[in-house]
Amino acid sequence: MKDRLMERIEHLNEISMVVEDLACKHCIRNLLNDLRAVDGVVAARINSAPAIDEPLDESIYGTATVKYNPAFVQPQDIRRKIEQHGFRVVRFQGAE
Repeated sequence: MKDRLMERIEHLNEISMVVEDLACKHCIRNLLNDLRAVDGVVAARINSAPAIDEPLDESIYGTATVKYNPAFVQPQDIRRKIEQHGFRVVRFQGAE
């Protein structure tokens, strides 16, 4: 049993994406729930920018990190899901 679990884990990839305008907690929660519901996504977390007083004309950046099985989903699919929520992916970090 343990060998089968390790075999599954070894085939997972992880990608982090720098995302613009991750400020609204409600929007982030919805995005996180949608990412976790994607077939092939094993785990997802979002680190939004710290809550500090910034001018309204400056973008706020955060990071979405997703652990996924590439047999079911690709980074482009994950990016598309993020962009469907109205966020802009600035860059990928990790496997692309």
